Amino acid sequence: MPTSKLKNETKSATKPQPRWRRFLRRLLIAFAALLALFLASLAGGMIPVNNDFVPTPDGIEIVIISNPVHSDIVVPMTNPVMDWRTFIDLSDFPDGATESGHIAFGWGDKGFFLDTPTWDDLTVSTAASALLWNSPCCLHVQLMQFDKPPLESQTVTISEQQYQTLVQSIKASFTASPERQPEPITDASYHQWDRFYDAEGNYHALNTCNSWVGRCLKETGVRVPLNPTLPGTPTIYLP
Repeated sequence: MPTSKLKNETKSATKPQPRWRRFLRRLLIAFAALLALFLASLAGGMIPVNNDFVPTPDGIEIVIISNPVHSDIVVPMTNPVMDWRTFIDLSDFPDGATESGHIAFGWGDKGFFLDTPTWDDLTVSTAASALLWNSPCCLHVQLMQFDKPPLESQTVTISEQQYQTLVQSIKASFTASPERQPEPITDASYHQWDRFYDAEGNYHALNTCNSWVGRCLKETGVRVPLNPTLPGTPTIYLP
């Protein structure tokens, strides 16, 4: 074989890849690494904590609503430990305030809550903003009246001391002065018996509404996953 031809073949074999291919390869490696980290975080978040928890006989019953998307904490409107009427001004709720025996709290992405009253209103940009970027949050407060727990819910009884801790965790989630009641966000509600309030924290894929419920229960001492980010996970370890 002629020497010149051999040199040409060698040069062709060692020709560097185009820049766009190198960039794409690095992008795929970075995506795979982030995906692996995300999945590891999800798996680690399912480790149970407070494994010594046992329900308190004849204690205070709380309700965890955990549907395929969202989670709420439902507590009695009033009992010897806490009267929520002293913290939430029920005059902001024109309908059903006097008949409500329970009050529900749900934390989540402010844009998602306010811009998505129904699933038909959900857009790709709203969902992406909620999951992929740190975004401001709010609390959804609903007045409820029921004789038996709602569908897609689970109850657990806790002691008065544990309930005091839960109350403080919920109250600390509101963006409000300790000297006054929280003020609802203007013209933000789905019905006459619910209101939205600005909340502490930032929402993202590893800090979801389910994470907030799990965090409140964890601080209370209830057995829950370390960080139950996915729907339905805050209640998987409840007795």
